[in-house]
Amino acid sequence: MNAKDGSLLWTVEASEPVLGAVSIDNGIAYIGASDHTLRAIDIHTGKVNWAYTEVKGYVETKPLVVGNKIIFGA
Repeated sequence: MNAKDGSLLWTVEASEPVLGAVSIDNGIAYIGASDHTLRAIDIHTGKVNWAYTEVKGYVETKPLVVGNKIIFGA
């Protein structure tokens, strides 16, 4: 979302709802969803840098970024 005028800059689709909060670190948004996927999205472009699709259950927690690791609960 554009901070100046509130316009939508980009969207990323998930096949199921996003339940947990988003974490942002170094220009990357880490977003988990009920579709068993954790995504790393560039906040400037909306490009999905990577998607981890091996989650056993839904991502229910806000991802925690620690160095080069992403910790989340499912």
